[in-house]
Order: sequence, then C-alpha cells, then structure tokens
Amino acid sequence: MYPMYSPGQITAATFFGGPIGGAWLLAINYRRLGEPRKARAAIAISALALVALGGLGLLIDRQASSLGLVSVVAMSALARSLHSAAYDRHIALGGPRASVWRAIGIGVAGLALSFAVIVGAALVYGEVTAPSEIRIGKCAVLYGDDTTRAEAQAVADELVRIRYFDPSRDATVKVSRDHQRHIVAFVVQDFAFTDAKLQDAFRTVARDLSSNAFANEPVDLWLSDGELEPHVKLTASER
Repeated sequence: MYPMYSPGQITAATFFGGPIGGAWLLAINYRRLGEPRKARAAIAISALALVALGGLGLLIDRQASSLGLVSVVAMSALARSLHSAAYDRHIALGGPRASVWRAIGIGVAGLALSFAVIVGAALVYGEVTAPSEIRIGKCAVLYGDDTTRAEAQAVADELVRIRYFDPSRDATVKVSRDHQRHIVAFVVQDFAFTDAKLQDAFRTVARDLSSNAFANEPVDLWLSDGELEPHVKLTASER
C-alpha cells in the first residue's frame, strides 16, 4: 500500500506553503486511494489558489496575513472532513504513513510557487498601472489615462521655460484631471508644506501653466510627498 498523508500533514503543508501545498497533498492522497476524479478536483483547487494568490499580491500585507491564516484553518477543516476516515482506515489496515519531511518539502515547494505568482502579479499590475512619463534629463512629468501626452509635454515645456526643470537635478510632477479641472502635482520636500512664501511662488507657476500649457483653463497645483500623496492643494479659485 502507498503511504498516505494525514490531515495534520496536509495542514502543515498549508501552513508552510499556503493552499497550494495542502491541495497538492490532497491530490496525492486521492490518487493513491484510486479516486482520480477527486485528485483532479484537488488540482483544480490548486489552480484556483494560484489565481487567488495573484490577486493577493495586490493586497496590503495585513490583508495577506489574515487571508493566509484563513487558508490554513479552511484547509485543515477540509482535510479532516474529507480524509480523516480514509486515513484512519488506511492506518488500521497497516498502511504506511507518509513522511512528515516530504509533506513539509511539498509545502515549501508550494510556498516558492506561491511567492513567484504573488511577485509576478504585483510586477505585472505595477507595470500595467504605472503612469506614462516624459523625461527631461533627471526630471519627469508623469501622466495617466485621463491626460494626453500632448498636455504632459506642454507642462514639461513650460517648466523648462521657467527653469523649474533643470536637467541636472531630480524633479517630478504628475499631470492629472478632475473632471474639467487640470491638476499638476509637484513632488517637494516637507518644508514646502508650511512655507507660505514658497507656496506663493508655486501659485505663480500655476498661473503660468494655466496660460501657457492649458489655454487658460483652470489648474490646481498640489504639493505632494515622494509617494505623490498631496499635502497642500493650491486651487485655482484661491488665486
């Protein structure tokens, strides 16, 4: 008789390798019990787990940790429900137990596969959702689907004209749109969030951008941190 994996080993594989590791052992058990259809179902669970892990790569770490714990609990309950009786009968008939280390090894292999899927999904998502950009030396104008490249280029040209963009130093702005209002977000150092004189200078920049880049359409200028999170919003209505 072939060795079988216990519900505890399936739980351990899930703990070390996520739902893929546990489903993998379920499939092996079903195949050894002569139930290929159920083995294929377990493989399908693994495939669904891969898809879920791809989405998991887009979640924050706290959500990922919570879902990982849920997967261990769910797989433990599933293994005990489906395999406890068959495993106990197998042992009672003198059947061998599968190696604990082999179960852990399969779990680790599942972990490697899960990690590859999560990282791959996150990289693809980042590539797809990353804004386009126009670069001038070390300076960059980012823009998304709500803004045309021509508008971003006009902003870049105006920032060069007023000498805000210096090709020898880093500077980043992002051009976006809120309905009919243009938004230009400048990445600045933290002191700019409380410097009134500097903010007045940026209001002048906003007027220049409105006149020369957006045909006198209203422009809001945001002062943002390195993550493009706005801290100060200088709206056109305030100028």
